[in-house]
Amino acid sequence: MAGINHFRFGRLVAEALTAEAFKDSGHRIVDLEVIPSFDGSSDEMCSWLIFSTVEEAQAAREEAPALEERARAVLAQRGYPTEALPSFRLSFTSVPEIEAGGGRFYYFR
Repeated sequence: MAGINHFRFGRLVAEALTAEAFKDSGHRIVDLEVIPSFDGSSDEMCSWLIFSTVEEAQAAREEAPALEERARAVLAQRGYPTEALPSFRLSFTSVPEIEAGGGRFYYFR
């Protein structure tokens, strides 16, 4: 049975990558979904930045490398393992895309 610290890196990402972390990037993030590694490691993690509109999500997709660099810098400052930073990635979606995909449960599975 996994202890409380099993998903500590997922919790760290959720705490660090708030809308505040991206506020001066020109993108307004309304929510975040973190997909942690099921084994509890910090490797190969993904986080979805969620926007109000499809257009906002598309604009963020076009700036993906810069936004991922920002996310990795924020995570590094918060103590995310340095060796896992290169494998951390962001994905981008919007509330309408999630709703069209059947809601959060179905969209992120």
